[in-house]
Amino acid sequence: MKPDSALMSSFRSRFARRVAVIAALLGLATISVYAAVDLTKAGDLWSQSVALEAKSDDKGALAKMTDFSRLGADPYLATLRTGWLASQNKDYDQAITNYRAAASRSPAAVTPLLGLVAAYRAKGDNDNAERACRQVLSHDPGNAAALQTLGLIYFDKKDYLNASMVYDSILKLYPEDTAALSGSGWAKIYLNHKADALPAFQRLLILSPNYQYAQQGYTAATTP
Repeated sequence: MKPDSALMSSFRSRFARRVAVIAALLGLATISVYAAVDLTKAGDLWSQSVALEAKSDDKGALAKMTDFSRLGADPYLATLRTGWLASQNKDYDQAITNYRAAASRSPAAVTPLLGLVAAYRAKGDNDNAERACRQVLSHDPGNAAALQTLGLIYFDKKDYLNASMVYDSILKLYPEDTAALSGSGWAKIYLNHKADALPAFQRLLILSPNYQYAQQGYTAATTP
């Protein structure tokens, strides 16, 4: 027996109104809770955490952020900074957990995704680092940090064709970028495209004659 369309329409309408009322009440509750936060104390805890980090006391800085979180102040900032401090302490699993939490609270934000990229790279997890880079680039297609890391990941995998394409995409945006010039040139050397590699090393030698492997790359590109 099929449900009566008029009955289903009435049910959907009542359900939608109920959801809207609940959402409104939750929104008011969130506002009232946030309004109750002592912002002066929150700001003090944040400043103390930054000051302790500047003294290389990352554990103390992390403890201040724990107090910040318990205060109920700005969950996005709390998870983002806790992720950063966990990463500084080389607790990369905890950093990843916090960066993911920050990303879920602000889905369009790039910063927590870059944190994930760095944490995965530090763990040697290139597959997840690549996925995180792709997430960054889905929000910010020209993000230089994500593109540079993606190029390094492809180099690690000896995937020189993709590395070359990534570095060339950086050079379209930043033609003077020395790291991208080097990466593009060396990727083409490994692909045996020496003539294509030469302009990158020529420019690199003009911009930074002492850049590591620049002269070596130029020699490789000009040797028959």
